[in-house]
Amino acid sequence: MADGLRRNEAPEEVVTWFRVREAATLVEAQEHQAWCELPVLEVLYALARDSRGEQSDLCMIAQGKLAKALLATGHAKEARDLLSSLLDTEMEHHGPEDPGVAETLNSLGSAYNFLGDHLKSKELLEQARTILVQHFGPDHVYVAMTLHNQAAAYGDLGDYVKMKDLLEQALTTMVQHFGEEHREVASTLCSLGNACGRLGDYARKKNLLEQALKIAVEYYGCEHVAVAKTVHSLSTAYGQLGDHVKMKELLEQALKIEVQHYGRQHVEVAKALANLGNAYGQLGDPVKMQDLLEEAHGIITQYYSEKHVEVATVLQSLGHAYGLHGDYVRKRKFLEQALEIKVQHYGRQHVEVAMTLHNLGNADGELGDYDKMRDLQEQALLIEERHYGEGHVEVAETLHSLSHAYTKLGDSVKAKDLLERVLKIKVQCYGKEHVEVAKTLNALGNAWEDLEEYPKMKEALEESLRIKGQHYGVDHVEVAKARCDLGGAYGLLENHAQKKGLLEQALKTLLHEADHDEVARAFHNLANAYRDLDDYINMKGILKQALNFNVQHYGGDHVEVAKTLQSLGLAYDNLGDYSKAKDLLEKALGIMVQHHGEEHEEVAGVLNNLASAHIDLGQPGKARELLQRALAIYETLDPEHPLAVPVQHNLQATADQIQHAQERGVAILEQMQELFGAEHPDLAESLERLAADPGSLQHQIELLKRVLEVEEQIHGPEDLEVAGTLELLGELYGDQGSRSLQRTSWERCLRIQTKHLGHHHADVLSLQSALSELRAEAPRSP
Repeated sequence: MADGLRRNEAPEEVVTWFRVREAATLVEAQEHQAWCELPVLEVLYALARDSRGEQSDLCMIAQGKLAKALLATGHAKEARDLLSSLLDTEMEHHGPEDPGVAETLNSLGSAYNFLGDHLKSKELLEQARTILVQHFGPDHVYVAMTLHNQAAAYGDLGDYVKMKDLLEQALTTMVQHFGEEHREVASTLCSLGNACGRLGDYARKKNLLEQALKIAVEYYGCEHVAVAKTVHSLSTAYGQLGDHVKMKELLEQALKIEVQHYGRQHVEVAKALANLGNAYGQLGDPVKMQDLLEEAHGIITQYYSEKHVEVATVLQSLGHAYGLHGDYVRKRKFLEQALEIKVQHYGRQHVEVAMTLHNLGNADGELGDYDKMRDLQEQALLIEERHYGEGHVEVAETLHSLSHAYTKLGDSVKAKDLLERVLKIKVQCYGKEHVEVAKTLNALGNAWEDLEEYPKMKEALEESLRIKGQHYGVDHVEVAKARCDLGGAYGLLENHAQKKGLLEQALKTLLHEADHDEVARAFHNLANAYRDLDDYINMKGILKQALNFNVQHYGGDHVEVAKTLQSLGLAYDNLGDYSKAKDLLEKALGIMVQHHGEEHEEVAGVLNNLASAHIDLGQPGKARELLQRALAIYETLDPEHPLAVPVQHNLQATADQIQHAQERGVAILEQMQELFGAEHPDLAESLERLAADPGSLQHQIELLKRVLEVEEQIHGPEDLEVAGTLELLGELYGDQGSRSLQRTSWERCLRIQTKHLGHHHADVLSLQSALSELRAEAPRSP
């Protein structure tokens, strides 16, 4: 701190060593190779001790300089031991109020702080400051340097308000003493920026650190370790402001310098690796994040015990990495370890503990324990409100997570109220047009959806889309996601055309920019919009695209592919292609059973839809079998399962259809027997099959076609008897889903009936109406 605090004459050989040391210092200023200085100081200390003795002032000066070098190169334990010995000697020789004692107390306090004993550090630094104020006054630069060190101790103890206050005092003195462009001013600006960040003022943090970086680069050069530390701190400011790409770039720049300076296994490098890992996590690369964090953890545990607070920081980040992989059990395990360390270090009511409680609560939510999530978020909230006040952005983040817990617990009103508090805080902190406000509006829109307040949902999502469009630009992926959300609101308001338009716009961007899940969701929602507009041709087209997209991403046997096959089958069913619908739904069923097992709710849903296809194909017996399987699954899961009710209704309708088909089959059987006799050789096999299953549609069609042939031979092709059989045959074709054959049969029937009965006969008019409806159902050309 102050070479001028001790002035002593030195022998010539010691002066020579001081000059060598100055040369090393010049090297340090240019290249910051700390290993250059350390051996020189070790020799200097040995020479002073041997030439003047352990108790000499010169030896004490050399001992102090060596201790500082040890501290600067990360040898904190050795520095602490050397400084403790030096302090005893100085107090014995110069008394407890000597400025030299204050200098040693200052360095010793820094050593204890580095070793994690922040209370001891604070105590020593307060002693040093008291001595210096007595000797030099409160505005002296030596006092400012001690204030800086004190601020670090308070920061490590979690008192960021005190940290900031001390640094602002130090900065004023530093500027007065050194001027605005000095390296000591840069160092204080850097520390003050970090204090502001801890208090949530990220914009000020960034501005202060950019000032510090400019000074550091001019003073040290771009590749100096002091520059790396400033770049490191500046990267976190960008991350806190949401610019994770810039954060990653700065951290990679800092890491390169720090590895060159310290070597790969240094604790400072570990911190840089951890922060770089977090940046990769924010950018959606959890594999790279985990690799970097595990490397950081391996390094940092070589320096500290497993219960050190620096280890807790890395454990917390590792938990987040496993969460991004979907391993929420391991995430929770790491966070519990971090919480235990932080509680022991800070105490239960500290804001650092609140941060871990918040993250642990989110992990519980990801594991489905929303009661626990709510409890932990409420604990974190109480601590944060006491520390920050009720209007702070960190409080808003916890309120947001708490609202999610209440949503999952079914209290949508409470969730909405909490999100309105979040919105108010973010508007106050960021302004109405900030993207963070848009994100909260999005969540609030979802809350209004849960409350079935769809106009309010639409209003919130429209405002979110507007802000995101201004912030990102109209073709950004976040804007596309906002369009999807707003499209959902329009769908709930039954404005399906508007929903379709928004989703079509969104999908163009998402196909090029978004992750697979977002694209798949957009395909699905757009297909539903086409369905709600009765546009089954376009529904089929978009689902074919979705199917190809999902098969490429997942492979053909994935459950997401099965879901798309099911939707595509329903599209074909609505287009009247029941055979194609059946085939697609059978594929979907096979995948679902393979993925979920026979008794899963998703399997029951496919069984129900497949039964509908069999009904449309005129196979009510097969449909009944499938529906009975579906009903058994639902009732096993929950005797009062809500989806069991429509299946029961479908079963009843199927039973009615089977009864009607059986009655019709019996009538056809009787008609055949009257025409040919039960023992006719050509019809015996068909009669036997129909008798075994009178409801079989295909058997009925086969026999009725034979009836038609015989009637045409007996009565002629234009007889009313022939027309009656054609009308029934058309009905059977319709039940089978063969619309073209149905239309052909009815058109011929209508021509015969009109010829015999006239245009205005009731039977003719009824069939004309049925034919008009049938023609209207014909699918449009794509």
